[in-house]
Amino acid sequence: MDFDDEESQDVSTIYTADEIMKIGLKRVNYKRKRIKRARRKRNVRRFVGHFGVPPTVAAQVWEDLQTTTTPEAFVEAANRNIDHFLMALHHLKKYPTELEREPIFDVDEQLGRDWVWHFVEKIRALKAEKIVWPDFGNLIWVISVDGTDCWFHEPKHQESGPRIENTFHTNLRRLGSATSLAFLSRMENLFG
Repeated sequence: MDFDDEESQDVSTIYTADEIMKIGLKRVNYKRKRIKRARRKRNVRRFVGHFGVPPTVAAQVWEDLQTTTTPEAFVEAANRNIDHFLMALHHLKKYPTELEREPIFDVDEQLGRDWVWHFVEKIRALKAEKIVWPDFGNLIWVISVDGTDCWFHEPKHQESGPRIENTFHTNLRRLGSATSLAFLSRMENLFG
């Protein structure tokens, strides 16, 4: 097999959710010991707190950017850098200034800006593949929403019994609730 041809050089770098979580947490200055000491659930919360999505989603988006058939979303092999991708996710979650981003990712202001927007635009271009509505044919879907606000007296309770919290309705200026009902139906094409 000839390893000099273009196809063999265009190999995807796929990361598991755990790998991308460790890389991301290290990138935002969590030490290896601290990552190992915490439970997975805690590390996932930390990752989501910095990057806005769970590591499983980040890993899937990273893979999709390398395997997509949408030219606007495809990331060429020369531009595949997991740190730049994570920097873009961090930017979408935290929206740091360039001065704040510089020490976290150890990147120059201009270079950081360029890579962030490169990956943000690539992620945005995935919407053509990811947000797809089914073909309804000649059917038209109609939704009707109706709601009502109603007030009520505070339920009787013993002195030591539990009180109902968060039931004050601001529009009614008293205890109350808002109820909404949605009705979804389909019908044949009205115009055909």
